[in-house]
Amino acid sequence: MNKCLSLVILIGLILLFSACKKEDVIPPLDKEVRLVFPFDYWSTNKTDFDLLPEPTHLIKFKKTNFSDLSSITLYASIATESLDNTVEVELFNVTDNVSVDNTSLQASTKITTMINYKLVFTDNILNKLPEKEIDLAIRLKSYNGKYVYVTSAFLLLQRH
Repeated sequence: MNKCLSLVILIGLILLFSACKKEDVIPPLDKEVRLVFPFDYWSTNKTDFDLLPEPTHLIKFKKTNFSDLSSITLYASIATESLDNTVEVELFNVTDNVSVDNTSLQASTKITTMINYKLVFTDNILNKLPEKEIDLAIRLKSYNGKYVYVTSAFLLLQRH
């Protein structure tokens, strides 16, 4: 009798688990992932691109480690001390020593009592990043040699 009852329970459990959809057992992954560059803010007055130091880089980034990506967008908040200057920020592939295409972002802002940051972002750069593992960094420059600033830089990865 115990063998019969055990068999009925086992068959019932098999039917119960086989009726579950995969999505019911494993929840879907987040639709968005933010990879934040590890720095509070950075400034420079250099008129050539200034590569932020290694501790601020995203190390060993590989876009294929994220399933079903539909887009990757670079976001940053940038500022200048006056409207007669322009700040330019871009994403830089440190591994291959090249800037990432279509990531140049520019703005001119005016300081009143505080630095007035402007949030800027790129178009989808998913296809601009290589399939291999790379280190990514932010580069920053000033157009006229006065100080410019960047803060809150991150990559927004979105899934289907």
